Amino acid sequence: METYLMLFVYCDASIAPKNPGGHCCAGIVVKDSHGKVLHKSAYSFGEYPQITNNCGEHGAIWVALQYLIQAKLNHHEIRVHTDSQLVVRQLNYEYGCNEKLAQMRAITEKLAKHFPKVSYTWIPREENTEADAASRSLYK
Repeated sequence: METYLMLFVYCDASIAPKNPGGHCCAGIVVKDSHGKVLHKSAYSFGEYPQITNNCGEHGAIWVALQYLIQAKLNHHEIRVHTDSQLVVRQLNYEYGCNEKLAQMRAITEKLAKHFPKVSYTWIPREENTEADAASRSLYK
């Protein structure tokens, strides 16, 4: 088993054909500290009348953290990157949440307890193209 000091996780969600209320998919990419891709996947949450992109972004983070737990990579420090500034600020307690998003944040926090440290960082959309492409791959 390889040892990594830190893993970098890139997450994105997409909703089509409309937001809110479309088919929600998530894409995740896990990289080691040298930028090598260790895992890439896409997940479909399905179609829900009231689902929003913000809900999908939280879901993408859940999928990533659950993957890392199942792959027994939860002994590493995790740096989650997403292009959703709102979600990052909610998870970092810079912004408040409505009741629904507060519940979603609580689920994320519960999953994060399985790791020594999880941090959340906003990145521009242009730096999240791999996770974006993974999330959109299920629409093809």
